[in-house]
Amino acid sequence: MPVTTDTTTVVKNRLIKRDIGLKKSVLAISILASFSVSAAELTYRADVNASYINIGSDTGASEENASDTFSVQPSLGLNFQSKRITSAVTASHRYLDRHISTTSEELRDSSSSNFTNYTATANINVIDNVLQLNARGSQSYQNVDIATTIINDEVFGSQQLAKTKRETLGASFTLPNPDWFALSVSGNTSSVTTDRAREGAVAVDSENHSVQASITQGDEVKRVSWNIQGSYREANGTGRNDITSERVNANFYVGVADEIRLVATAQQDNNELSSEDVAGTRNIDFESYGLGVSWFKNASRFIDVTYNTSKEADGSNDNFVGLNFAWRFTARTSVSGSYGKRSFGRTGQFSFAHQVRKFRTSVSYQEDLTTFSTLLLGEEAQATFVCPLESEDLTGCFLPDTIDYQLQAGERFEDFSFFLPEVSEEAILRKSLAITNGYQFRKIRISTTLRNTQTEFQDTLRKQDNLNLNVAVSAKLGRKSTVTWTNSYSNLDSRLLDGGSDKVLSWRSSLNYSYRIGRNLTTRVGLQYSKNNSAFENQDFYSRRLTLSINYRIK
Repeated sequence: MPVTTDTTTVVKNRLIKRDIGLKKSVLAISILASFSVSAAELTYRADVNASYINIGSDTGASEENASDTFSVQPSLGLNFQSKRITSAVTASHRYLDRHISTTSEELRDSSSSNFTNYTATANINVIDNVLQLNARGSQSYQNVDIATTIINDEVFGSQQLAKTKRETLGASFTLPNPDWFALSVSGNTSSVTTDRAREGAVAVDSENHSVQASITQGDEVKRVSWNIQGSYREANGTGRNDITSERVNANFYVGVADEIRLVATAQQDNNELSSEDVAGTRNIDFESYGLGVSWFKNASRFIDVTYNTSKEADGSNDNFVGLNFAWRFTARTSVSGSYGKRSFGRTGQFSFAHQVRKFRTSVSYQEDLTTFSTLLLGEEAQATFVCPLESEDLTGCFLPDTIDYQLQAGERFEDFSFFLPEVSEEAILRKSLAITNGYQFRKIRISTTLRNTQTEFQDTLRKQDNLNLNVAVSAKLGRKSTVTWTNSYSNLDSRLLDGGSDKVLSWRSSLNYSYRIGRNLTTRVGLQYSKNNSAFENQDFYSRRLTLSINYRIK
């Protein structure tokens, strides 16, 4: 019996459906395979460190104190990487048994303490170049007072440390195939908590939310272009210690010649501050509009000059010249910056980076209205070297091969000179200049950082000027031995509420020698000297430290 046309159609449809089902199954299996353990890589390390630490200190107001401290610190590091997921975990727990005596050898005190530090990061590439998710959590210990940042640590002055926890969840989205316009959006929600704060302030308990968006022209748009950037940031602290910031910056360009464009610009900057120390809510609002000309070669080589009119918070108007530029000379050298006005007055930003095979330098200047928790979450990175998460010096660090290096799982930028302001939830206007240099030779690594930071506290009307200089050197003396030398200097000038001032000079120098015995065993001898000079009575002190340690790496 011949097969009818209807029967043939049914058979074809069944075959098509079967083929589609087979393709779906293959696709599902492929997706699962991309997440399978066989396609992933998991590495780990585990260490146990035991140390004897002898410290002698003298405040000038009493007998010299001496302490003998025994430390045991196990640590663990995990790195996981697959096609779509990268994550890293570093954790350590330190137990300290401390015995303090005076120069007369009389036992004065005996105590023990525990410190747990950890950092965990995870990044999920949901859709390549389109959607990414990220998470981060950490616990560390911050000095509540910036004046003693380079002096106090877990062994000496730990009563001035605040246990600080932070947790962050974030996502970023980029519109694929931007023919007519390109869109990118990122946002995160986070929390920061501390168990103490500076004297007279409450401990930090802050929830933070932020969103950033950018809209530019697409590939099909030729004669005109635009760049619209917006951000929203909200920090909700204990009680009424809150700050909300909204900022929009828009530029519209029309080409009039080969490399010349006319530009129209507009910006709006709104900030709302509330505090338990100041009654009511303060609104610091600002908006401006301007016209100008742009020399444009490409997205990484342009200079915009505009003439702007602004509307101040008090209703008055002001005129100013604005500048915005970026110029990438080569793949290893770039410079960018801006100058104009915002809600807190005339402001500017600048960044310069240069990289060659064995040398890397960067210069940056930034101004922003921010808080302690925002800075802690921001992870400001002005360093030159890339180091493992667990690194405490330049050993194991390297200079990246590009000025746009993206950190991999288990890595961080080294920045020994980045000190957070005092632990509090007060809004601050922060101006920071940083100059960093890095040198990497076959056996020697050198890092230098000069940083000047001006901090204006918005509620208590205090000001701090902090100049920091840090020099770190790491040298391999042979196949098994390494010497590291670190010097830190801080000059802090604080202007107080009563009109007085306090100037604190701090200095610390550390010299460490490590020798590897066998494959997994390393010994270390360390010497450290620190000194603190203050204008206040009985605030001067001097300390020296001898450390003998042994470290066993399980893997």
